Formats: sequence, structure tokens, C-alpha cells
Amino acid sequence: MFVSIILYAAIGVTLELIFNAIRCKTSGALKGTVSLWMLPIYGIGLTYGFDFIQFVMTQINSPRYIQWLTYPLWVWAVEIVIGLPTKNRLWDYSSIKYNWRGVISLKHYPAWLVFGVIIENLRMYTDPILL
Repeated sequence: MFVSIILYAAIGVTLELIFNAIRCKTSGALKGTVSLWMLPIYGIGLTYGFDFIQFVMTQINSPRYIQWLTYPLWVWAVEIVIGLPTKNRLWDYSSIKYNWRGVISLKHYPAWLVFGVIIENLRMYTDPILL
């Protein structure tokens, strides 16, 4: 599991860095930022958190597309649990329209949905190798 945590931490932080660089392109340069604290958040979240989501969704017999549509809701739950106590020190969506207390951004729904589907597919291929 340690290898999974490291792998998914690296993937999560890399995708966030790319997303932030594209979203915040300034003066023509693609400069993105990410907090190092996101490494354990992505690592643990995409390893154990994703297992939890898979477990819950299979228990309620949800179709796959419903699972995909719920990925942003799971991400927002984590953002609330971590973002509120840290008072937006790790991320701050307050400058983005349709945010809630700067901790979650409803505008990111499509991005989190795509991110969840990407991670689901990566896990399908990498988990058997890592186990």
C-alpha cells in the first residue's frame, strides 16, 4: 500500500499542478502552484478514500455513471473537512465564482468528475501491479 500512496500522491499533485498552471496562466507562462501538504492528502485519499467510495457505491448497487457523478461530492467533503480547519491555507477558491467559503468551488464540478474517472481508470490498471 505504501507504493500506492506514493504513486497516487505524485499523480494527484502533478494533475493539480497542471490544472492550476492552465487555469492561472499569467503573462503567457504556464506557472502552477501546489502545496506539499497535498501529497499526503492525495496519497491517502486516492488510495484509501477511493477504496471507500468503491465499497459504498457497490453496496448500494449504483450504476457506474452515478458513481462518476458523485466523485465531486466526495472531493468536496474532503475539501470541507480539511479546508475549514486550515482556513484556506492549502487552497483558496474565494476569487472563483460559485464558491462556498473559499473552501469548495462548484465551478470545479466537471474537473473533479474528470479527475475521478481518470483515477478510477488508472487504478484499474495499476492496482493489480502494485498489490
